[in-house]
Amino acid sequence: MKKAIADYRDKCDLIFLFANNSVLNFYPKFGFDELKQYQCVNKANSIHTDVSVKKLNMSDVNDRYLVINKVMHAVPVAKLSMCTNAELIMFYCTLFMKDNVYYLEDYDAVVIADFMEDMLEVIDIFCSESIPLNRVLNALNNESVKGIALSYTPQDTSSFETILLEGEEILFAMGKDLQMLKSEQFMFPKLSHT
Repeated sequence: MKKAIADYRDKCDLIFLFANNSVLNFYPKFGFDELKQYQCVNKANSIHTDVSVKKLNMSDVNDRYLVINKVMHAVPVAKLSMCTNAELIMFYCTLFMKDNVYYLEDYDAVVIADFMEDMLEVIDIFCSESIPLNRVLNALNNESVKGIALSYTPQDTSSFETILLEGEEILFAMGKDLQMLKSEQFMFPKLSHT
């Protein structure tokens, strides 16, 4: 742990990790601080049925290339986001979330989303031009969706309620951006968990 911290502390803005409840006293010994996370949620609003939403087949090489291209050329949609880490995104998209990858042709955007009973969880959005978030949410929305939860913190949180995440893995971090993160209600993007 000491070697990893020494090797990377001056080469990045933030070192982070997620810990389970059995090791919460371990990481502070190395200088990590626990950070609270908050998820943005709201009630589902209108539905745009005129927007084309295509479920991508992550076994198809062309669909995988489309996702990689969108990830590598994406404008940030979150207050805190990873840049050009297509390998980690594709790890999720080809394994655990392979059935949750959608292409919104009208917006030229790839969206990772999960429909859980009456909730829509938007895990991330990748597009090369900024799109109002409500348009993406309305495009994915359907009659059974009652609420929407984001697995990242959008740049504009004004239309969302933020709720403290509890019972999840605990986020620990150290680095230059730590004070800024402590003063904000944010959620570390789900696709950045390693």
